[in-house]
Amino acid sequence: MRVAWATAGTVFVLTIAGLIVFEPNTGHSSQTPINVHQRAQVFRVPKTVKATAAQKAAAVATLDRFVRSAFIRRNLDDSWPLATPHMKLGVSHGDWLERSSALNHNRRKHWLADWRTSRRPGDGGNE
Repeated sequence: MRVAWATAGTVFVLTIAGLIVFEPNTGHSSQTPINVHQRAQVFRVPKTVKATAAQKAAAVATLDRFVRSAFIRRNLDDSWPLATPHMKLGVSHGDWLERSSALNHNRRKHWLADWRTSRRPGDGGNE
């Protein structure tokens, strides 16, 4: 009886292993097709430009204005034009002005943590 169970188990395992190894992938290939009739497309990294001190100061001032308005929930009308389209997704201007829905607690907590860690002296966040 034990030999029969051991044989059946071995056959089952070998069958599954054989299917995995020898059956071709039936899904879509993740390889990019090569078109020999077109010119090769070359990706070049865009040139980066360092921000000037005035640009950095303006960005920090804008962020401070947004954080003080939307996060503290005072003068919410000041933060509406500064909010990104993603932040406004599903929220009307009237909803934004209601203190309870300007930024929900989880989003506010996450963004505030990111804002605080990016402003540590010496890490390049506010230099």
